[in-house]
Amino acid sequence: MNTIPVFKADWEPKLWRTMAVASALSGALVLLAVVFGVEYNHSTATSANVNRTYRERVEIDALGAALTDAELAQRGYIITGDAAFLVPYHAARARFDRVAEALGEAFRRRPDQRERLRRLHALAAAKFAAMERANAVRGSRGPAAAAAAIGAGEEKRLMAAIAQTQGAILAEQGRILDTGVTRQRARILATKRLIWGLVLTMTVSTFALGYLFWRTRRRNHALTLKAVRFGTRQNAIFAAAQDAIVLLNPDGGIEMVNPAAEHLFGYPANALLRRDVALLADLAPGDGAFLDRIGYRSTGLANPFRTNLHARRRDGAVLPIEVSLGAMDLPDGVHIVAAFRDVTERERAEDLRRRFLSTVSHELRTPLTSIVGALGLLRGDAVSGLHGDVRRLVVIAESNAVRLIRLVNDLLDIEKLEAGAMRFDFQMLDLRSAMREAAETMRGLAETRGIVLRMEAGDTPVMVRGDSGRLVQVASNLLSNAVRFSRDGGVVTLSLHAASGRATVSVQDHGPGIDPELGRRLFTRFGQGQCPAGVSAGTGLGLTIAREIVRAHGGRIWHAPAREGALFCFDLAVAGAAPVTLVEGTFAGSGTATLDVPESYRSARTG
Repeated sequence: MNTIPVFKADWEPKLWRTMAVASALSGALVLLAVVFGVEYNHSTATSANVNRTYRERVEIDALGAALTDAELAQRGYIITGDAAFLVPYHAARARFDRVAEALGEAFRRRPDQRERLRRLHALAAAKFAAMERANAVRGSRGPAAAAAAIGAGEEKRLMAAIAQTQGAILAEQGRILDTGVTRQRARILATKRLIWGLVLTMTVSTFALGYLFWRTRRRNHALTLKAVRFGTRQNAIFAAAQDAIVLLNPDGGIEMVNPAAEHLFGYPANALLRRDVALLADLAPGDGAFLDRIGYRSTGLANPFRTNLHARRRDGAVLPIEVSLGAMDLPDGVHIVAAFRDVTERERAEDLRRRFLSTVSHELRTPLTSIVGALGLLRGDAVSGLHGDVRRLVVIAESNAVRLIRLVNDLLDIEKLEAGAMRFDFQMLDLRSAMREAAETMRGLAETRGIVLRMEAGDTPVMVRGDSGRLVQVASNLLSNAVRFSRDGGVVTLSLHAASGRATVSVQDHGPGIDPELGRRLFTRFGQGQCPAGVSAGTGLGLTIAREIVRAHGGRIWHAPAREGALFCFDLAVAGAAPVTLVEGTFAGSGTATLDVPESYRSARTG
């Protein structure tokens, strides 16, 4: 089956592939957004922690400032006794309490800082209590007593303890702040790296997708150019072909015709498109699917070459044609390519040739028969005695005249066989009798060269249905060839063997054998080898005639390989035997052979 090249890319574009790529890109963008969102949340949380820690540190400083303000206001009251100094004192104390309460809420999840804040608050409470006692002494006993109470050193110790606790809280806050800042910086750096990594990845992906897109477009462009060039060449060949070419779809509709088809059938191309091919010729008569009717099987067309057909032209004329068919498996089904050839001139030439040969043969045979008869009389001394040299010349003339008659008869037989005009008288006969008659016919020729002619036919009748005279002609032809190509004093064996419902006749000689090159054309016209010295050549038509006669009897004829000389065989169906299905195969030899030939005779069948 012919297959039109299909040009396509490595993979055919599919919607699901495009959607998959789009989904992958969308997924990558969503992932990028999620990553950026997570990084933003982490960065925001880190910044919030840093800011909160910084505010807490400011508030811790505010605690110390409140204590300092309260202490300064208390000293002003102690020194001056002016009650106005107690107003900022109480304000500073209230501010300390608010800040301490707020810090306590902020330190709720940090027990170590909360514990330090509680200790600071307790120390501050003791400090405020000491300052209250000093204020009370000032109001009751005067500044000297108040100064003495302050100088006792309790407030100094409390302030030292407060400063130490506040310092510890500030140190922890400083550590937390440094850690937060470090984390924030690390997070910012990681985010920057991630962003650059994603940018790099997206850049590389973009270039990769761009390259793949370019490569695909470049390949498609190259394939398109190749397809265009191929199509241009095919169209040029299609248009320039001398045979009429018609492309048929799986239903037998005409899809394309070339200019030669338009000229042959007389239709313009647009008048034939989508019309059934039966408009032009009966390629697939009968009912059923077009491909079944035309003989298409999974292995191809059963009979790709059709002869003896007729084409119908648009003007009503009928032309003799022959058609060559080919099958092409295309994506939309099996298409048939039909090449039509007008054989009008060839048939006219063949008819002239046949009439010429028939006329010449008949015109030659009549005088040749008279010449042979006259020479026979001379050779037999029927008219007068002939001396040796004259007799020899008469024998030579008679032999060549007989050879000419045989050539004429062979030509007439070939013409009859090809025209189907040869008549056969089929009768039930014992094949042994026909083979004995052929052997007796050739025995005189064999004795002239001292060749022994043997026959092995057995004692059991081998009944076949056939024309006795024509079967004798086949066997005589094989025996004549065997005798002519055998060495003087040699042996030629005619054997008859029946088995498996087939009667097989074989002729074996011990001559030079068959050249392999000659073996491939033995059964064609004028296919013959080099005759031994002193032996006249045959007509080259005998095996062709023998093949056609055997075929007409439903048999086969072939040349079989032999250890020495040449071995020719033909077989026929034994009368009354069950039909045998002949399966063809290939064997060592010259052509195709049939598998049911007896083992000793298996070879290449040319008939």
